[in-house]
This record gives sequence, C-alpha cells and structure tokens, in this order.
Amino acid sequence: MGIYYAVGNALVSDEELREKQTLQNFNFESKMDFRSGQFDPKIASMGLRDVAGELVEFVEIGIGKPLIVELREVYTGKFPDTRRPKDMLVTSAMKSIAAYNGAPRAINYLLKNIGRSTSIDVVPAPENGTSLIFYSPALMQYNSNITVEFGFDEFDPGGFDIVSNLFQSAAGLPIFAASSTFLMAAGAITKIAGRVGSLLADKTQQFASTDQLYLLRAGQTVARAGFILMTDDRNDFNDWEKQNFSVNKLGKLVNQEGAPYKGDKPYAIISYDGRESDEYKKFTATQASAELLEQFYSVNDRRQASADILLDALKLHNDLRFRDAADEKTKEIAGLDKEKDKAKIEKLKVERQAAVDNITNDLFKPKIK
Repeated sequence: MGIYYAVGNALVSDEELREKQTLQNFNFESKMDFRSGQFDPKIASMGLRDVAGELVEFVEIGIGKPLIVELREVYTGKFPDTRRPKDMLVTSAMKSIAAYNGAPRAINYLLKNIGRSTSIDVVPAPENGTSLIFYSPALMQYNSNITVEFGFDEFDPGGFDIVSNLFQSAAGLPIFAASSTFLMAAGAITKIAGRVGSLLADKTQQFASTDQLYLLRAGQTVARAGFILMTDDRNDFNDWEKQNFSVNKLGKLVNQEGAPYKGDKPYAIISYDGRESDEYKKFTATQASAELLEQFYSVNDRRQASADILLDALKLHNDLRFRDAADEKTKEIAGLDKEKDKAKIEKLKVERQAAVDNITNDLFKPKIK
C-alpha cells in the first residue's frame, strides 16, 4: 500500500512515522531526519494560499470536530494505456472500519479526453465534478478507510449526459453510485446503464489506493490535518522517487527544484481539514440515501425521479440515530462516578456532543444539562 504523509520535505510512510514516534518521541515540534528528507518545524507548514497570498493553515481534526476530506490532485501517469486520450472516471469512498457493508462510491470527476501524464487539480468551471470526498460537521468514527480509484473508457453520450445533469442537481456535492444501475444526487435518483455503469462495477481500475484515517487504534499513527499522497496499491513509488520528490506547501508533488512530477506512476493527493462548512451539510443525508437506495426505492422507465422525499426521510432517520447515540452517552455518564471516572466522563461528553452536532433538526436535539 502506498500512503505517504507530507512531513517537511520528506514523504514518510506510516511504518516509519510510527517507528519515529515510538523510538524517538517525534512530536512535530523538533527537527527530525527521515529516510527521504527532513522535518524542521521552523520552515515546515502545511496549508493553502488564500487570495492575498497568505498561507491558510489546516484546522486540526479529531472526534467531535468537523472533517472535510478533499481530493486535491489526480495524476494519470502512464494511463490511459492507449496513445490517444480517453474519458476518465474518478471515484472515492469512505467508511468506518467497524462497518461491514461497502460504502457507495462517490463520483468526483467524469471528464472527456484525458491523456497520459495529465494532472487534474481543479475542474474547469464549465465542466462537472467536485473535489469533496467526505464531510461531517462532527466526526464520530474513530477509524476509517478512504479509497480513491480512477479508470478510463469511451463513455456513451447518454450516460455521460446523465452524470453531467446530476452534478447540476447535486449543487457541488458528489454523486453517489449505489450500484452499477442507480446514481444518487442531492436532488434526483437516476437509473444508468452503459459504460459509465460498467466501469463503476469494474474491479480493474487503472488506479486504486486506500488511506487509513485512524484517530484511536493501537499501533497506528494518529491522523493529522494536511496533505496525504496516495500511490497505486499495485505500483508503489520506489526509494529514489520517495527521496527526490515531496509534497510542497501547496499540495503539489515536486522534486527538490520545485518541478512537478512527470513520471509514469499515477497518484492522488487528498487532504484532511477540520473546518466547518455549511455548504456541505447535505452530504451525509445524500450518502445515507445512496446506501439504502436499492432496498427502499425503485426508479421507473423515465429513468429519473425526485429524491426530495427520500432525502427528507433519511434526514429524520439520521437525526433519530444520532439522538439515540447521544441518549446512550448520557446514560453511560449518569452511571459513572464523577470523581473516579472523570477522564471517561469527559471523553463521553465529547462523543455525545459530536452526536448532537450531527442532528440537523433542532426538535431532535436533547437538552443537555
């Protein structure tokens, strides 16, 4: 698995980072040499630039805090495996490690005529797509896995147009692929066939990589806000590439002179940020609707139906689920000793507040004393 953290000018594997933290007490506050570079807290900073040119720092992530997971760049490398460009489908999925069933794929990009060695870090305004992978106003899952995949094909115009129209309905949110037959946007449910649906069900995408967002798992590095480099699970970077390339402050994979990577290996760069975003609030309900789509909904021959009723129902369902979780935490707190179990009570209070923050309808929010 090729997952690397951008630490100073080094690309650091989870294994090496865990080793440094265990044996040398590395804590992001002092200099440290890694196999592929060095971390210096005085010059290392992870962030973006705002319109004035100032660096906008990432907000740290954690239980009870907001979480935005974004796709910052996709690089095609030696693909497509033909010399002429092809249409490109980029998908992502995220789920708790405690969940058995697979999460629905989110379609992030569906772009025409993409060639080899192409870097996609922004979707042109006239095109359809979104960089959003996941959003929660208050994270409740301690440990999750995130997968990014992409593949190439020549999509039929009908399927391409359907996805394009759904992106307009979704208003900046991903379109969730509940199966190779159904797609779920924020405003519509659609039946889809043809090559777009076939590639969604295909297990041989040209790029597939999974990152581990772990906040509380023994023997694992605690995830931090910032950039993550994802290389293909079947075609990792070699030692020379890891030593000579790093993710810079703007989330770009560059060499020591600042020139972008132009090699044959594909990659994706994602980011974790703890900011709250009102515009992403429909994300959770749309994802939940996609998970239940095949069980509770069918689409007639008109191929598209309004999703408003289903979305409203799922919002209420989610609110009730989070209310139940908050009430369970309250019961646990009531059964503990205020002095002996002080630390555990504080932890439960954070988890309870996270559940409350995920409730969208104020009528479902409990009154906490």
